[in-house]
Amino acid sequence: MKIEGTVTKIIYRNDENGYTVFALDTIDSDIVCVGTVPFLNEGDRLNLTGELTYHDKYGEQFNIESMSLSKPRNREAVIGYLSSSDIKGIGKKTAKRIYDLFGDKSLDIIYDEPDKLLEVDGIGKRKLKDIKLSIEETRDSRKSLEFLQGLGLSYNLSMKIFNKYGQSTVDVIKNNPYSLVEDIRGIGFTMADTIAYKMQMDLNSAFRISAGIDYTINKESESNGHTSLRYEDLLIKSAALLKVDREKVEEVIQNDLIRGKLVSVNIEDATNIYTSGLYKAEKSSAMVIANKIKSKYIFDIDFDYDLSIFSDEQKKAIESAFKSMLLVITGGPGTGKTTIINAICKILEDNDLTYYLTAPTGRAAKRMKESTGKNAYTIHRLLGIKPNENISEYNEDNPLDRDYLIVDEVSMVDIFLMKNLLSAVSEKTALILVGDSDQLPSVGPGNVLKDILETDVEKVRLKKIFRQAGKSNIIVNAHRINDGAYPILNQAGKDFFFIEADRESFVDKLVDLVGNRLPKFYKFDPIKDIQVLTPSKKTDWGASHINKILQEALNPSKDQLKINGKIFKKNDRVMQIRNNYDLKVQGVLDSEEEGAFNGDMGIIEDIDKKEEILSIRFEDGRLINYKKEDIKDLDLSYAITIHKSQGSEFPAVIIPMMQVAPMLMTRNLLYTGVTRAKKIVILLGSKAIIKKMVDNNFSNTRYTNLSYWIGEMETIIDD
Repeated sequence: MKIEGTVTKIIYRNDENGYTVFALDTIDSDIVCVGTVPFLNEGDRLNLTGELTYHDKYGEQFNIESMSLSKPRNREAVIGYLSSSDIKGIGKKTAKRIYDLFGDKSLDIIYDEPDKLLEVDGIGKRKLKDIKLSIEETRDSRKSLEFLQGLGLSYNLSMKIFNKYGQSTVDVIKNNPYSLVEDIRGIGFTMADTIAYKMQMDLNSAFRISAGIDYTINKESESNGHTSLRYEDLLIKSAALLKVDREKVEEVIQNDLIRGKLVSVNIEDATNIYTSGLYKAEKSSAMVIANKIKSKYIFDIDFDYDLSIFSDEQKKAIESAFKSMLLVITGGPGTGKTTIINAICKILEDNDLTYYLTAPTGRAAKRMKESTGKNAYTIHRLLGIKPNENISEYNEDNPLDRDYLIVDEVSMVDIFLMKNLLSAVSEKTALILVGDSDQLPSVGPGNVLKDILETDVEKVRLKKIFRQAGKSNIIVNAHRINDGAYPILNQAGKDFFFIEADRESFVDKLVDLVGNRLPKFYKFDPIKDIQVLTPSKKTDWGASHINKILQEALNPSKDQLKINGKIFKKNDRVMQIRNNYDLKVQGVLDSEEEGAFNGDMGIIEDIDKKEEILSIRFEDGRLINYKKEDIKDLDLSYAITIHKSQGSEFPAVIIPMMQVAPMLMTRNLLYTGVTRAKKIVILLGSKAIIKKMVDNNFSNTRYTNLSYWIGEMETIIDD
């Protein structure tokens, strides 16, 4: 829908993000408009596109999708604009005099030839100086934002760009629009390429090809976990993306290697190309690990501890923790990893040695705290990592002041986070890495845990399932799946079930399970206790669609708020999908942590429709108020992907066994989903899908070289 009119009143404006509420006088009537827009003045004439919506409290509103400014077109409009535009020295009388002298050219005179204003009665040199200053304060932002708008950018992004480049905005983008990729969060290569195309930039521009090469490596890093690409693969993929000759790509790769933007390394007769960031992360991580492996420093431990209650594997793990500066403990569910951590902590305390417990996500840290009774921190919180900052509070120059650092769920740690963590570990801090190497690898680049296990690091693999854990078919079947055997289904008195469903019956059976059967027979809370874990986000049995279905089925609340196309209701279950350290905790905490972190889950307790605020109570008791700009980091979480569930546990887990992309139908994906359940697992769908997933032991090869670099660094240390 398109409307045109004149701004009559600025009702509200947030100068930080540009969110504005204003009244617009149109041919039909006045209407309230809301959206993120450039700096407006009363009297501005606008062309808007968007949609009419109805707010429960404020009535009809126009939600802005795009906007363009048009010049006032008559005496009344021009005078109204000039007298209300906050230009110092121009009131209504002066505005009338300006229009009487210059007519419809008045605005052009003011902005382009302001010295001519001396011809206007009542404007002298002093007043002209004030007028010029006022014009300059708004000229750059309006000019830049109009330029960016002409390139099809949203107002949020336009304002981010202007805040970054200021008066140089237009010049920077005209010179190299691909600089936006590195400088502005939210702009990737594709968007920058679209901007460049609109500016008719040469397809063979070195700026463009360099950005495309960087994008290719980063895309492969994000999508497939690679830390580098083989030279030939990079050539082929980049040339196909850019639609240029491979000779051009080769030329730019060589220039970027000379500039240090890329790094080339020959490993086992293959040429690997890194971005400088990935190269530094992998190589510096390897150096710390190699130094730990080769370190002769160990703590003097008084080992007065009864180990007779532990298995041989557990004894070895506990004893090894005090014989070297780096130990890796890996094993599946029910193999006693938590028992070992507790024993190590007790021995450390008995010997007056200090330690930190940490894990990659908030939920994993919470589980660690619950199982040990000790404080546990997210790695980000422990290191004091802030978003969009390149340095942590704790780093090489300011290492963590503890004797031991115990890290759980290491399979989830990517190479960048591992680099940050290891940078903060001093030579005299022992490191214990704990995880399940058969779990899905990290979402980010690298295959850290598996790569470290391939070296000669001190390690203990736990295989024995303990008697109590062995009574659970969740544990038994997790190990069967991992070994390529089919799970035991529907055994009487056990906790692992299969229910058949096809395309037509899947949704009805899922809703019945969550809303009726499981709450009735097991007394589960349908919102808080039952978690649907899906292989994919999309499809009719993906997380996004199931969330809509279960929200409608389980939550009848009419108290709701629609933000960014998402509907949030009071009592909805939600998940934080990225770290936000700036959110303020309202409730009472037993720790000093502020903020919300990727994977944190909670319930919407209250909704303020007027201020567009959601109040969310998280599982650890934190109460956080989310303003509109923060709500973008929330998703409904009746269903989440198995990838998102890593590091978490839930009383009841339902996993759809329906056809999805073949790359997602893998053994370790099913294994990871099953191991998230504490009390009951239900596989809903087709037995044929279970068979396909168990039989498919394929995992995408990640091009990583951490184990190679560790070996290289050990050789250097020996020399």
